[in-house]
Amino acid sequence: MFQTFAKDFVKMKFAKMDGVIGVLLVGSASIGYVDALSDIDLEVISTEDLYHKAGETCGSEQFNGVDVWWEWVTLNELENALKD
Repeated sequence: MFQTFAKDFVKMKFAKMDGVIGVLLVGSASIGYVDALSDIDLEVISTEDLYHKAGETCGSEQFNGVDVWWEWVTLNELENALKD
């Protein structure tokens, strides 16, 4: 259920945004754990330009009654995190 919400939200919010490379579902919903208090956590992978244009490192909003949180991350940041 939450994967569907996440996909719909990403299509609405980020899919046509120039500079978005990809979006990862993270947090408890990504491993299938969902309860009444669950939210959707996303990592939005972007170009350096979009990252700086976004002007904030994270954001949130309600989508179909579910809290959605996202964090902007550049491809370089993601690659460096995976190296550690």
